[in-house]
Amino acid sequence: MSRKSIVQIRRSEVKRKRSSTASSTSEGETLHKNTHTSSKRQRTLTEFNIPTSSNLPVRSSSYSFSRFSCSTSNKNTEPVIINDDDHNSICLEDTAKVEITIDTDEEELVSLHDNEVSAIENRTEDRIITELEEQVNVKVSTEVIQCPICLENLSHLELYERETHCDTCIGSDPSNMGTPKKNIRSFISNPSSPAKTKRDIATSKKPTRVKLVLPSFKIIKFNNGHEIVVDGFNYKASETISQYFLSHFHSDHYIGLKKSWNNPDENPIKKTLYCSKITAILVNLKFKIPMDEIQILPMNKRFWITDTISVVTLDANHCPGAIIMLFQEFLANSYDKPIRQILHTGDFRSNAKMIETIQKWLAETANETIDQVYLDTTYMTMGYNFPSQHSVCETVADFTLRLIKHGKNKTFGDSQRNLFHFQRKKTLTTHRYRVLFLVGTYTIGKEKLAIKICEFLKTKLFVMPNSVKFSMMLTVLQNNENQNDMWDESLLTSNLHESSVHLVPIRVLKSQETIEAYLKSLKELETDYVKDIEDVVGFIPTGWSHNFGLKYQKKNDDDENEMSGNTEYCLELMKNDRDNDDENGFEISSILRQYKKYNKFQVFNVPYSEHSSFNDLVKFGCKLKCSEVIPTVNLNNLWKVRYMTNWFQCWENVRKTRAAK
Repeated sequence: MSRKSIVQIRRSEVKRKRSSTASSTSEGETLHKNTHTSSKRQRTLTEFNIPTSSNLPVRSSSYSFSRFSCSTSNKNTEPVIINDDDHNSICLEDTAKVEITIDTDEEELVSLHDNEVSAIENRTEDRIITELEEQVNVKVSTEVIQCPICLENLSHLELYERETHCDTCIGSDPSNMGTPKKNIRSFISNPSSPAKTKRDIATSKKPTRVKLVLPSFKIIKFNNGHEIVVDGFNYKASETISQYFLSHFHSDHYIGLKKSWNNPDENPIKKTLYCSKITAILVNLKFKIPMDEIQILPMNKRFWITDTISVVTLDANHCPGAIIMLFQEFLANSYDKPIRQILHTGDFRSNAKMIETIQKWLAETANETIDQVYLDTTYMTMGYNFPSQHSVCETVADFTLRLIKHGKNKTFGDSQRNLFHFQRKKTLTTHRYRVLFLVGTYTIGKEKLAIKICEFLKTKLFVMPNSVKFSMMLTVLQNNENQNDMWDESLLTSNLHESSVHLVPIRVLKSQETIEAYLKSLKELETDYVKDIEDVVGFIPTGWSHNFGLKYQKKNDDDENEMSGNTEYCLELMKNDRDNDDENGFEISSILRQYKKYNKFQVFNVPYSEHSSFNDLVKFGCKLKCSEVIPTVNLNNLWKVRYMTNWFQCWENVRKTRAAK
């Protein structure tokens, strides 16, 4: 039996090429012997002994092309990788490689004749790529969502990732707050485009963006027909709604809010903004909205927004000033029992204390059933479980204390001396802090971790003076309502010698170079300050980029058939639920294993999240009686909506099972 080459080359062609090659080689060798100056000739593929086999199975064919920044495969069981480690990736690259593997049946290929194999190979690669592009186009063709600050495309990111990006942009440069950055990409792609003349600039006008109609999940409706809006400022103004509620001061919730938001030329009726005291001051600080247009909601008290509708605001355990809102509607002249109850969580981190507080307010009105819950479903995916805020704060603070006490070498078991050791002055230091701790933060949020470290180290918290962040932190500390005694304005300082804990924008911890730039800015405040520092340690407290939990998410089309299994999961979780039980406690070992020996500055990711974990949401949904759950996050993915709906049904099954016992 004749042997077949795996590259399918005709024997006649191979022989002719080899004879020609042999002749050429012979002449080359003769010339080399005579002159000793000839360079070596590059050999062709057919000169090599290509391994062949008559029964070598062909398993798959692989095609690749540079078009989209995504990956796809025809395997239904292939997990969709979530890049939760690189939180700095904020946009798709223009040219990224897509690997597409087409699996074929092994036995079918082996049985093909030569003519059939040749016919398959004649199928052009262009045709295959065209078909694959059409498939990819269907998957990635979504509405373009841009960052309001830097105009980057955020369509491929989940909502909580967009929030992270927008808050990073806003905190990157206080002088540019609210001002979009110049689109550099367009200039790079068209470097030869002529500069605009004064006439062009005068005549060119930015097109007015048409605002969308308010989506239904932004509007809360009551039995008497009254309507209010929650976190919906970036939409067309309603002709009938005058009451707007802001749950907290994060950009993805206040987007669209501006000084002229109540302009009578744009709005048919005068509007009032309802929010917490801290949020109200921050809104006034940033947007210059008059305080007479803002109604401050008292914490843990009932406030009447109409004659028959009240709202109770509770701490959302998210960022300073964040609230959850319990709306209750009563019949006129009958306030014993509400006829409708609606709970809006905004963004929140649920815990046992919060659930007990909600149940207490429900019990006071003799109606423990909530008609609608507008739920923060940021981490509504099984597997997104991470430690409690208390566990992370205590562990990180304990680690900093250990590092101060034992030093870097003993803490990490590293005998190598840091570069700072040789740069440090040999004389007595001018301050008592040799280790500088940098805690990354957004415009507002993540302060709990920094304050806990200050509590352990008995030091103050440094924020760059004359910055927007300093003004915001001062506002937060001066209007503390729910925190402990450490949340006091005396904690804040702009004196470098009074603190070893600095609150910095999260972009400062992006790389070794950005940390170096921050230290350089400290030198401008005081020349000799950095010379007394032995080590710099940074913490990135962000839940969605942690290394603690889920690394990928597998899509299963048979979620309906897993309803019973999901219900069992909920029942088991509730059975083992104990107060103050942290099933995913954070340990110092999780920090130690991130140590990079040869890095000048050490930066650690810690799973501190201000959103509810999956198990937090399960406990919240199973303990509170509710007729309907309305998700407010991840609504742009139909599969995810169905997935969440299945879990909501499981929660109802668990409540019925527990009530029957």
